[in-house]
Amino acid sequence: MAGKSSKYARVYVENSSGTALQFEQCSGVDLDRTRSNIDTSVIGTEWKEYVPDQIEWSMSIEGNYYPSDPGQAELRDGFYADGEAVTVRFRPEGNGNGKPEEYGDAIISGFKTGAKTGDKISVSFSLTGTGPLSQGVQS
Repeated sequence: MAGKSSKYARVYVENSSGTALQFEQCSGVDLDRTRSNIDTSVIGTEWKEYVPDQIEWSMSIEGNYYPSDPGQAELRDGFYADGEAVTVRFRPEGNGNGKPEEYGDAIISGFKTGAKTGDKISVSFSLTGTGPLSQGVQS
């Protein structure tokens, strides 16, 4: 089976009234999920043993610097505000009935703007999930 193109992928950020704002100038997104493990090894054995522990998630979003991009503006303003969590939605196959999406609340833990000679101005945001990352399908 062939892979799928990311050209239709979408990222949304919900504002305080619950309206989903698209990060229109998104050029890349990474959604990381990690489960920590607890070492339960005992002396006298050669192999380590572990039990699963908690799950965490984080997201990084990269894009073209565009101050009036609604999703970008919401993240930028949220970073400078009181640190309240925002709801983010990632739709890897784009918008459409029955297509997958993952969503959850995240704290905006950092954002960076960069400019290099002969290149575009870029922006990136780092988000740390707080609570579960839910999986679903769009209706």
